[in-house]
Amino acid sequence: MQYVFLVSPSVNSEKGPAVTTTKGKLLIYGSLDNKLFLLRQPDKDSTTVTWTMVKDFPLTVPKLKFSLN
Repeated sequence: MQYVFLVSPSVNSEKGPAVTTTKGKLLIYGSLDNKLFLLRQPDKDSTTVTWTMVKDFPLTVPKLKFSLN
């Protein structure tokens, strides 16, 4: 993934995409080649996770610019 960002879900269904972490349940998104992905945890007792592409979602991530002093 080129970018990864976390969102705290406002509502979480039993089979929802939230991933259980030590900091709580979070929605975890990633970007790769201008496509949006959502991280899923198939079983709440499992450490297995899967990236699922969000279809038909236009995404443009600006290029990172930084400088060192």
